[in-house]
Amino acid sequence: ALESRLLKMAPPTALLRQFDRRYQALRDRADAELAAVDRVDDDDRVYRIRSVDQVLETARRMLEEAQVVVLVDAVPDPLEALRDAIEDATGRGVTVGVKGYEPMSLTGATVVVGSNAASVRDRWPGQWLNLVADGGRYLVALLRNGQGGVIQAVWTECPYLAWVYQSAFSSEVILAAMDAKLAGGASLDELRRTRQDLAALKAITAPGYRSILRRINDNGHEYRGG
Repeated sequence: ALESRLLKMAPPTALLRQFDRRYQALRDRADAELAAVDRVDDDDRVYRIRSVDQVLETARRMLEEAQVVVLVDAVPDPLEALRDAIEDATGRGVTVGVKGYEPMSLTGATVVVGSNAASVRDRWPGQWLNLVADGGRYLVALLRNGQGGVIQAVWTECPYLAWVYQSAFSSEVILAAMDAKLAGGASLDELRRTRQDLAALKAITAPGYRSILRRINDNGHEYRGG
């Protein structure tokens, strides 16, 4: 026997409320899963880089993605290879501090050449490129002269390691600037102004530092500042 059924259309407002509930449930689930992915994707590993091209490409990418501050310690050849990337970064408002080993003009960047630059070059005959971006990722590379390849190069996004390097490196750049001023007979007031002018290199609100605090807070500890 055939059964007859009577279908009644639900009011449009009821259907819309139902769709809204389903959409919100799906969105809540997606938000939770994306949050979990963000925690899983924190990558604290240190990677070895084996070619000069990869070293330079990694440095360019770090400069392109930087938001607040980049510190560079490099001899002239790698610096020249990164000139466009450095000047693009400063053009976006990123603070770039460079510890160089001979005078070089990089638009928008602060270039510091220490009074001991020549003796450092004598002790280290290779080519080096060390870079830390936003206190959250760093690259350390020692290259052979000419086209000799990579002696050693590593890169990481571990925020704690990067922040330790950021803190030490920013202090080293400031010290090199003050040392150069002292060698030129600067007064105490000039030294104080130099230190104040370069204080932005410390970048205590950089993304890498905030990432460390997020991890601390995620583990249930309260940060009280310092």
